[in-house]
Amino acid sequence: MVELRKVRISEVDLLERLHSGEFIKLTDEISMNAERFAALPTWDKATARAAAVALTVDRAVISGRAAARLQEIEILGTDPLVDLQLLDGKKPVAKRFWPEGVIYRSTYLPATQLTEEHGMRTTRILRTVADIARFHGVLDGVVALDSVRRRWSGLTLEQLETGLLGKFSYRGISRVREALHLSIPNSGSVPETLARFLLLQAGLSEIRSIRPQARIYYGPYGQYFEVDLLINGWLIIEIDGEVKYDDETYGKVAEIIKDERDREKILQNLGYVVIRVGYRHMHSRADGSCEFLDLVSAKLKSSPDRLPVRESAAG
Repeated sequence: MVELRKVRISEVDLLERLHSGEFIKLTDEISMNAERFAALPTWDKATARAAAVALTVDRAVISGRAAARLQEIEILGTDPLVDLQLLDGKKPVAKRFWPEGVIYRSTYLPATQLTEEHGMRTTRILRTVADIARFHGVLDGVVALDSVRRRWSGLTLEQLETGLLGKFSYRGISRVREALHLSIPNSGSVPETLARFLLLQAGLSEIRSIRPQARIYYGPYGQYFEVDLLINGWLIIEIDGEVKYDDETYGKVAEIIKDERDREKILQNLGYVVIRVGYRHMHSRADGSCEFLDLVSAKLKSSPDRLPVRESAAG
């Protein structure tokens, strides 16, 4: 990134490149190499825009999902809109004067709830999560909170309650409280959180238990698999992110598929049933139904009296 206000008149070569179309403006004061920006994944483009705004605002603090991106907290979606807040309840200028791509949140932010790193001011982590739940909903809050608990595993429930709920009520606190209630410390990924949330919200009568990151033991030497979700002690849900099959991040697709098949054979031989799904299965259809929930419901209804696999195998 290039901060335009810091470019000197003597930097002739850089000035020529900035005016040649080689760079793209992320804000009025920050530019980035256009080719590099275009090559970024959508998530990283949103992060770059958040960083550009953070480097140029004088009084505002980056908050919400934009702050989460800068803090490497996983969230849902790739909306590039940057949330801003002003300290101590100060009011922003009229909306018509807001820079493109930002939104100011009218809420009280004390100086104790912000931090600064590399010249960028953001809300502190738990304030970031609370704002996500408040302004974007319980699901978004659970995803962000699961990510925080996964990354900072030392956080206790008491610390989370104190940091998220505080001593006084505020607008949207009920959403934050519900997100904390639904959050767990051992969710393996964003898709797993989404799947668990959908199952809990659906209230399927056939579901008696959901165990995230369940260990399935096999073999004589204590080998085990960790499965994403184990329902009723016998139905395994494995959730794949699309990056898994990009032929690069996790290796060759053919080898991945072979390993998955070998794993499934072992699990099935132990007595489990395996359903494998991805993000696309968890989207709502036009009629409001969800393929993922339909798959789970149908499988559970097909064996309503099925007992859990013996505990010695389930671990």
